[in-house]
Amino acid sequence: MAGEIYFNNLTGKLDRGPIVDQLLRLKSLPLERMVREGNQLKTKQESLSKLANSIDAFNNLFSNLSVDDLFKSKSATSSNTNVLTATATAETPNVILNLSVIQLSSKKVQTQRMWRPLT
Repeated sequence: MAGEIYFNNLTGKLDRGPIVDQLLRLKSLPLERMVREGNQLKTKQESLSKLANSIDAFNNLFSNLSVDDLFKSKSATSSNTNVLTATATAETPNVILNLSVIQLSSKKVQTQRMWRPLT
């Protein structure tokens, strides 16, 4: 009818659905926040666990090293083994020697003559 004023839900038909939905949503906000924070904590925990495993692996790498073993194994090399052969023992001092061969030795035959007078 023309000129009537209508106020929602004053007729006794209260629409409770949206009100209940809104109340439930407000009640679930803290729970949603706790789930979100729990997921963030789980992610942080996994990251810290990976970091701890990496640190353990790094620590194990150096705990198995022995400084004495690093210097016990010594080697000697020759670029041409026909010219020079080299060996190194554990007592060999820690030095680097660079040798250059300028000239190879050659075989020299020397004969000795004894002079006797002819008689």
